[in-house]
Order: sequence, then C-alpha cells, then structure tokens
Amino acid sequence: MTKYDPAFKLKLVKQCLAGSSTNGVAVKNGIGHSILQRWVRSYQQHGLPGLARQYSRYDAQFKLSVLQRIEQDGLSDQQAAILFGIRGQNSIGEWKRLYHAGGINAL
Repeated sequence: MTKYDPAFKLKLVKQCLAGSSTNGVAVKNGIGHSILQRWVRSYQQHGLPGLARQYSRYDAQFKLSVLQRIEQDGLSDQQAAILFGIRGQNSIGEWKRLYHAGGINAL
C-alpha cells in the first residue's frame, strides 16, 4: 500500500472542498476515488490531524466502545474509523472477528 504525504492529501482535499469532483481529482492524481473520499471526510471531521499518518495501539476498552457504537448507531466500519480517528478501518473488522470469537478478553 502506498503511503501519501499529508501535504499531498491536503492539496487534493482542498481541491475537492473548492468544488472539484472527487472522482476527477482522484483520476487526475492517480489515486482511488474511495481513498480521496475518506481523506475528505477525515479532514472535515478532524481537520489537518485527520490527514496525518498515525500509528496507534488501542486498548480493549476503546475497541469495545467502538464496536458498541457501531452496533448502537448502525455505523459502517469506515464511518466509525473516521468518527474515532482510527486510521485503518480494516482494524475494526479484525476487532469484530476477535470479539465474536472470544469476547472482550480476545480484544
């Protein structure tokens, strides 16, 4: 997976927020449309820190609260990732699998 510089992300996000279509900006810059949409939503939710690379470890209680919020509000993994500032939405899928297999102790 390619890592993108936060300045590059910000440039593209600003183009979208200025009225350019996300699809057009994505094609022009050789990135996936869904990636750019995620950057735009993350920027709208968290500002510039939402575009920064972040490597985090989350404790079991945090993971459980994310899973409960997904269930309570009917959020997608992507929506929850943006809401909670989780960079890898795939992590949430793994948390679900672990939780269903072994409960909170598996998280």
